[in-house]
Amino acid sequence: MKLVYIGAAMMNVPARALYLSLQVLFAPCCLEAQLLSTKIRLSDWGLKSLSEVQFGQLNVSTEKGRSRLIVQSLKTEIPVRRNYVFRVDTCTSQENNEEEEGNRAVQKATWIWNTTQLLADTSERARMVEFLAAEGFDRVFLQLPIPKETRGGTFSIDSPSLRALIAAFSSRGISVDALDGDPHWVLPQNHSHAARAIELVKRYNGNARCAERFSGLHFDIEPHLVPGFGGTRRPWILEQFLLLIKNLSQQALAEGLSIGIDVPCWLDAPDEFTGEIDSVTLDGLRRPVLEHLLPLVREVCVMSYRTNATGQNGILEIVRGEMGLAQRLGCKVFVSVETGELADERIFWFRGRSHRELPQETGDSHFVVALAERDSAELVLVPPWELGRHIHALERQRGEKVDFVWWRVGHSVDIPSKHQTFAPLGSSILSESVDRVLQEFGECSAFAGIAFHHAASYQAVVRGRLQQR
Repeated sequence: MKLVYIGAAMMNVPARALYLSLQVLFAPCCLEAQLLSTKIRLSDWGLKSLSEVQFGQLNVSTEKGRSRLIVQSLKTEIPVRRNYVFRVDTCTSQENNEEEEGNRAVQKATWIWNTTQLLADTSERARMVEFLAAEGFDRVFLQLPIPKETRGGTFSIDSPSLRALIAAFSSRGISVDALDGDPHWVLPQNHSHAARAIELVKRYNGNARCAERFSGLHFDIEPHLVPGFGGTRRPWILEQFLLLIKNLSQQALAEGLSIGIDVPCWLDAPDEFTGEIDSVTLDGLRRPVLEHLLPLVREVCVMSYRTNATGQNGILEIVRGEMGLAQRLGCKVFVSVETGELADERIFWFRGRSHRELPQETGDSHFVVALAERDSAELVLVPPWELGRHIHALERQRGEKVDFVWWRVGHSVDIPSKHQTFAPLGSSILSESVDRVLQEFGECSAFAGIAFHHAASYQAVVRGRLQQR
């Protein structure tokens, strides 16, 4: 987990970690007015009972006047902190001959998720191509148009409209990579779903003209979004992720295709509890995950979703380690920024052994109350003055004494969306931050360019600027 700072507060904010829980109960955004709860499966977190948990992290995400509670971390023991020295590779400028210099020209890339919509609307398709060309984009990661109802069966992505779309991008100097991915692909039983993307692109490219072909594949898998990643199953999930990427890379290479992937910005950073970098064993070698990962792919998009370029929690600092490591291992790095709408968040931490008896004094801290039933557990975030009342209400409702455990929240911190996305800030601030990144890494041979997530939201930010003039 990467340690990030806002003011003097320290927190862990994995990119797009808003989908970890299996079930979420929604409530009005005022925490004091309504209790928030979420249900999990204990086995997903590597737990046999809630009594094993000694620290955890909950996220309250507030969007459109509604809030939801998400479990991000449940760990079973408090580790001994070690005097760990974290090595940060430094990306340095290097002398290049003219050919190498041309090959590492800084690029501008973006994701397109609404492929089906573009294929169905000729005019919208033309507008998107012209807009991205006018904005100077070189690369597009285009979501494969696979209808959800056919994802488990035989399907071809070939169509006149897809050929026309890729050809239109090619005519404007924009190369197109096939985009697909799902967090659950990391599970062994789903590895074949990922491999099917390569087969679809192989068949499509085999029948398409040169200007209509995908130039490579881009995978947005994000294993940290699998339920239980923040628990004891984390090393196993990361091992499965590396095995998947290794197999995909070998299959793609056999077809003459390169692959790129999205990675969170904290993958190379020490865990905030243990002080150690996530390390796993692959091919008999135990190394940090990123050191295994980078040699397997052509490039990575580091999801550095911050809006300040500088500072301890700025874009430059959180990608500096990845950039230096990529230069040492021969990989390229896109620095990715967010332009889509995100929810405001509040992170709650608790640690220590759980309790069963109600406290004599509640103080002014929130509580996390957990009730387990077989392999499921419901976690409730409770304001201090509601703790006893909540337990007594459950007992009246069930007509029996309730078996529960609780932890006192140690601290919490608010994370406004404007710290993570440029959507509420506008294009002038976006341009300033991007220019600063270009100035910092422009001479680094590992720097591929800037990737904007995603095309439709980037377009909205730019149009907002144009409408204000």
